[in-house]
Amino acid sequence: GAVAEPELPQWLERAERLASATGRHGELVELLRSVVGEILDGDVQLEVTLRIAEIARTHLKDPALAQQHYARALELRGDDRRALLALQSLYEETGDHPALLEVVKRRADAAESEVERKQLLFKQARLSDEKLGDARSAIGVYEQILDLGLDAEAIAALERLYAQAERWEDLVSLDERQIAAPGVSGERKAALHHALGDVLERRMNEVDRAFDEYASALAIDPK
Repeated sequence: GAVAEPELPQWLERAERLASATGRHGELVELLRSVVGEILDGDVQLEVTLRIAEIARTHLKDPALAQQHYARALELRGDDRRALLALQSLYEETGDHPALLEVVKRRADAAESEVERKQLLFKQARLSDEKLGDARSAIGVYEQILDLGLDAEAIAALERLYAQAERWEDLVSLDERQIAAPGVSGERKAALHHALGDVLERRMNEVDRAFDEYASALAIDPK
């Protein structure tokens, strides 16, 4: 606590320069760790915490120490992009899928554009489905993606997951939603009516409803 708060940035810069010149990064990290808790300015505390993490990762090759301080940075500011991106790649390297999922969720919540958000939701859904075997969570995320717009890849994933879970009503609703969407081609509509009829007949034993769907399919496309 010997350094007055306003002088801290210059002092840190000097310490950094010395460490770089002498390669004494381990000592620099020890020094930073000893002062970081005393720093009252939230922004400065965040910067120092991130710096510890970065040095630990790049110079000390200590992923555990890096992880600890990136996580601490997120406690200080939950949507800090640098910490989120660094943790994402650290968890990808170590294959820690539950922790990775948490970070990807946070990134999706903090996404700056719909395109980025959608990309991160896809990543989240695939992690749940493929790495964590959590089909229910994956379904929830794919449904969120459809709320942004009828995305073909999300639809295909939901069709597969609904069928696996035998959620036939949900599958029917998904097909109906696509049929009602603007700009769907006649050919696609006919195929959807036919698929719908198939689910109603074979999976739900609703022959009358199935018959209506087959009739609709034929009315659009006699083939």
